Amino acid sequence: MDKTNLFDFQVTWRDLDANGHMANTAYMDFATYSRIVYFEQYGFGAKAMKELEVGPVALNDNLSYRREMHMLDKFKIELMWAGVNSKDTRYVIVNRFSALDGTITAEVRSMVVWMDLNTRKVIVPPQMLLDAVNALPKTDDFAPL
Repeated sequence: MDKTNLFDFQVTWRDLDANGHMANTAYMDFATYSRIVYFEQYGFGAKAMKELEVGPVALNDNLSYRREMHMLDKFKIELMWAGVNSKDTRYVIVNRFSALDGTITAEVRSMVVWMDLNTRKVIVPPQMLLDAVNALPKTDDFAPL
């Protein structure tokens, strides 16, 4: 299977808010789902996380809107990274949403750490996970944390 950091989606009924456009919670759900699918490609899906007793924790999420999306709009999410600290324990993961014509519609920037689920402490992720993060394209504003 070829690995990718670009995922196709479509706005569904359940993704809408009261105003008829994609709800903020839907953006977060799609962002989380695309990260899970991405890491699964590198052998670090839900099963591996459970076996290794390691899990992701988003310390914060910043959602920026640029264009509205409506029912049945098709869109892409490109997964990238925007920064890492010197200890390899904190990462900024970016989910860039775009219409099929390439227009950026939104962006979710998440500060992510990996936690040992037994000790409840932040850890350096396993090598296969580091490899997956390092394989992501960097944003234009990539910077050390």
